[in-house]
Amino acid sequence: MNVELVLLQLDSLIENRRTDLVEGYLREKMEEAAEEGDRRAVITLMNELISYYGGTGEFEKMVEYCQQVLLLLQGMGMKGTIPYAATLLHVADAYREAGLLSDAMRAYQEVKGIYEGSIAYNDFRYVELYQGMSLLFQQTGDDESACDCLQRALSVASQYQGARTEVAAIYTNLALAEIKLLRYEEAMDHLKRAISLYEMDEERDYHYSGALSAMGEVLYLTGELEESARFYKLALLEIERTSGRNQAYEITLQNLHAVIQEQKNALIRNRSFEKGMELCQAFYEEYGIPMIRTRFPAYEGVIAAGLVGEGSECFGYDDEVSRDHDFGPGFCLWLTDQVYDEIGEELQQAYDELPHTFMGVTRVTSAKARKRVGVFRISEFYGELIGLQDVPVSRRQWEVIQDYQLSTATNGRVFRDDLGEFTRIRKGLLSYYPEEVRLKKIAREAALMAQAGQYNYSRMLGRNETVTAQIALAEFMKHTMAMIYLLNRSYAPFYKWMHRGLEKLPLLKELRDVLTALSQMPVGDERIPETIEFIVSRIIAEMKKEGLTSGEDNYLEHHTENILKGIPALE
Repeated sequence: MNVELVLLQLDSLIENRRTDLVEGYLREKMEEAAEEGDRRAVITLMNELISYYGGTGEFEKMVEYCQQVLLLLQGMGMKGTIPYAATLLHVADAYREAGLLSDAMRAYQEVKGIYEGSIAYNDFRYVELYQGMSLLFQQTGDDESACDCLQRALSVASQYQGARTEVAAIYTNLALAEIKLLRYEEAMDHLKRAISLYEMDEERDYHYSGALSAMGEVLYLTGELEESARFYKLALLEIERTSGRNQAYEITLQNLHAVIQEQKNALIRNRSFEKGMELCQAFYEEYGIPMIRTRFPAYEGVIAAGLVGEGSECFGYDDEVSRDHDFGPGFCLWLTDQVYDEIGEELQQAYDELPHTFMGVTRVTSAKARKRVGVFRISEFYGELIGLQDVPVSRRQWEVIQDYQLSTATNGRVFRDDLGEFTRIRKGLLSYYPEEVRLKKIAREAALMAQAGQYNYSRMLGRNETVTAQIALAEFMKHTMAMIYLLNRSYAPFYKWMHRGLEKLPLLKELRDVLTALSQMPVGDERIPETIEFIVSRIIAEMKKEGLTSGEDNYLEHHTENILKGIPALE
């Protein structure tokens, strides 16, 4: 059989839009080839039928022919050969389109094994293999592996001067995978390369419009709305030129309208904010409230909202340095267990559909960070932060919770809580430690301050152990700050915010500047012991004001017994 002539006639049917005749034509010619004993022609026509059924969505027929063509090749003794691998790769793509992902992966891996034993590492046939595997990984949600496959395809294709268009397409697909991984910078760089390659050709096909649309998307996600609109407009012109006003045109037009609407919103929105909390509350008011009101109207009064927990913006300490990760528009929605069981997953899905960019800021969450915004069970939210799902009820429960955990659980702001359940626990924690627990903590910090600053610092310096002396000094400063928070009946935050937070406290906040000066003194400076004693004297003076101790002794550890005497029924 003259297969080339059959394929030319097939192309003619398609060009003349007689696709209704394609299936019958291919099956007829396949039967003729079988009668003639031309098994190679049968294989070629089976591959054409696999492609046809994939295009029409008739996956059962497609899979049936996939199995038949492989059996035919195996019967011809071709398993493990390069021609077998070529057909198997086509079958793998078909399995992927049909949703048979495990079968597709096995087929791709078998092709890879054949190639690795038969062709050079930079053979262009690897490009099609890695591109197919990347699409499979994207279908399974493994965008990291998809990127890896595309990088491999790129490393091969870029070695071929005549593969400029293929390289450009790979760059575009790689960028699309990177967008899903929130790697916007890398995506933008790869799209610039793709567009540059496409523009080197006078006759650009429809793939060029795909790169332009992808650039419009990444620019939208990074808040560059004017540039995003420009690229979407260019994409529309290219789609219309190459394919007409088809479905891709309509989708791109919708994306352009979304960008234009966001530009209009930006003009009437206050685009400046001093702190992240203001940004997040404005985001809740503009997007969160309407989302809840329109999609969950029956639950509006039982959904608590706010921003509490980990993150510098929850403490009000965010600045240009801290905003490089895990920062941006977002808020928390807290539900009772019953309400979460009813709408929790659906509410989270609705939350995920909210814009990622607001007031020119795009939220980018690092892979290592736990979820800090979104929908939570009230019980699990507090459980994650303090290890308990409600207010501690015993002295022991209070004692095992770290100060910074309680600080994290009580910071931030509650925007709305009609039901009051979230706020009930919050108020219980904000009522502070029971007095006997606070006194034990004060006694402990006093002992640690004395050991590190009044005792070990000078002894280590006397032995010329300057590193250990510096450690002792740092420990003294850390325990001093913890003591100041305790005397103010305020929870000390995580150590990196302890010094910053002293400025908000009413008692002993002047020691903040003293600690700053102490940290800047060179090791061995004779002023250090004097400064330590000054700090200790101010701490003891404040404890005396509270009636926690008495006497003129300036060695802190000697005061711990007086402090502990104030605890009733000490265990």
